[in-house]
This record gives sequence, structure tokens and C-alpha cells, in this order.
Amino acid sequence: MAKGRIRAFFNTRVGLAVLIAIAIVVTAGSFLVGEYLTATVAALLFGLGIPVWMGQKSIKWLAVVGVAILAVSPAISTAFEVPVVLAPTAAASSSNYILQNATVSPYFSGPGTNFTWTVRVDFSRIPSGNESWNMTLYLSTCPGATGRSDPNCSSGYPFTSYTQSVVNQTGNRPITFSEAISSSNIWDWQMSLFYTNNSGRNGTYVFLVGDPTYNGIAGPVVANGWGGVYGLIIGAIYSDYLIVGIVFFIGLLIYAVFKQRRMRREQAASRAAPSSGTAGAESPPAGPGASSAPLASGGTARPAATQELACPNCGAVVYPKETFCWKCGTSLSAPSNAATGRSNPPS
Repeated sequence: MAKGRIRAFFNTRVGLAVLIAIAIVVTAGSFLVGEYLTATVAALLFGLGIPVWMGQKSIKWLAVVGVAILAVSPAISTAFEVPVVLAPTAAASSSNYILQNATVSPYFSGPGTNFTWTVRVDFSRIPSGNESWNMTLYLSTCPGATGRSDPNCSSGYPFTSYTQSVVNQTGNRPITFSEAISSSNIWDWQMSLFYTNNSGRNGTYVFLVGDPTYNGIAGPVVANGWGGVYGLIIGAIYSDYLIVGIVFFIGLLIYAVFKQRRMRREQAASRAAPSSGTAGAESPPAGPGASSAPLASGGTARPAATQELACPNCGAVVYPKETFCWKCGTSLSAPSNAATGRSNPPS
């Protein structure tokens, strides 16, 4: 009974709106947890599986749910991603601690701001027999890139490098780079110290330890306020949702195919039902006062339990012994005569 009431509610206008809202919010939240993989699962479950279980089996309506998810969920996900983008990263060091506590300041500001990168270099940690040569700052929109070509990014990304000579430096000293950035973007950076062997002149690069995937360090974020950051990332998030939409509509297509096949089987069974059990038996001629009800092979009227009725709310095919409509959840406890407008055959 509770299941029937729930289904009945979700077949109202308010219930349908609630179903769509739940699918949108859960998909957006799932994207924040695990990006497009978890978002795809959420969209299939809450945008397709649960609505069908609740009785909403219209292909057009399910397609509307899918469109709503793809239109609204990325916008919600983007709003929650902005604070993540604006959270400053921790200071970075190299694995051998020659480079220590590298940072950029400010982390977030508008175009034209002069940003400062600072790193402490412990020259005493450089192995003996080597001399330092230069420090380089790499700035790009490709995480971890140290050149204009990187396997993790498509070619053509913005890239700039700045180099300072640090020949014959000693002790633990701060090195700074100060550069103005005029274009809005979410930047990434890396640093290296290059030193050479005095005898063989073999060169060695020391890099900061960045993120575990690309070895890049996030920042700075250059944009005009919160809205500017939102505009920078929303396009990428909509692109990530493409896989969600593709999988959802493939799932809807598969459901539509199986639904069509089921309807054809039910129609075929319905057409065959009146002739069931009458093969080889002649129908008696109709005489005055004779009943027009179909006869079974034994010459008696077909039991009422096999007759089809109609749900008073949605018109779906139901049977006399059912208490709730399988499609919309409406109670069928009222007499079938009043619900369907059909007359039961005389007993």
C-alpha cells in the first residue's frame, strides 16, 4: 500500500518535479565526488531507473529528465568547484630539499596583477664537485609543463619561462621571480635548479614536487572575481558531462527497444486470448434471449478474472483482483464498474 501511495504521489505534477530535481542534484553531487564516472551512475539510477520503477515509463518524459540533468547539473557542479579552484596550494619543495617552500603570491587576483614566486635554495645540499648555474620558473596552463610541448596537453597552450643566473651562490638563500599576468586563466607553474659537474660538465635538473599526476603546482588564478572563475571552468565541466549524456541516452534507447518488444508481445497475447480453448468447438447459434458473452470450450462464460479493465486515473490495463494500478499507483478498491465504465458479464 505504501508503495502504491508513493507511486501515486510521483505521478502528480509536484511529484514529477521532485523526481527531476532529485536526479539533477544527485548527479551534480556525484560529479563532485568522482567526476563523470560517478555522475553517469547517478544519472542512470536517479534519472532512468527510479522513475521507471515509480511508474514513469514514457520515453518522452524520460528524455526530458535526461536533458534537464545535462542542462542544470553542470551549472551546479561548477558553483561548488569554484571554491576548490580558489583554495591556495601548500608550499612545495624538491625531494632532496635543495629547493624549499616555493609559493606564489597572491594566489588569486585580477588581470594585470604583479605576482611573486619565492623559493629558498639550500646551495649547501648540492653535491660537492658541482656548481649551480641557473633557476627557471615555468608558467603555463598545462599542469607540470616545462616546455611548449607536453604529452599531457594539446599543443598551443600558453607557456612562458623565466630564468635567473645563480652561479657560485652559497648557503640557504631566497630566490624570487616577479611577473605581471594580464590574461585571465587558471595557471600552473613549476621551478627547476640546474647545476653542472665540474669535471664532466654533466648537467642535473632539480624540480619541485608537485601534484602526483602531472607534477605541476596550481596557481595563480587570474580572473575578475568569483564570477570570472566560474566562467573559466564551466565550459570544461560541461565537456566532462558529455559522457554522462551519451551513456544516459544509450540506456534510454535500450529501454525503449525492450519496452516496444514487450508491448508487441502483450498485444499479440491479447489478440490470441479470445480464441484460446475454443479451437474445434462450434459456437451455439444465438437464439432469443441468448447471452452474447464469449464461451469457453466447456460452453460456459469466460471467468471475470481474465477480463481486462482500465485504471480510472491513467487508463492502464488492470485486472479485477489487483488493488493498485501497476503504472500510476491509484487505488483500485472501488467497484470496477464505476472505475471503468464497463459492465461485468451477467452471472
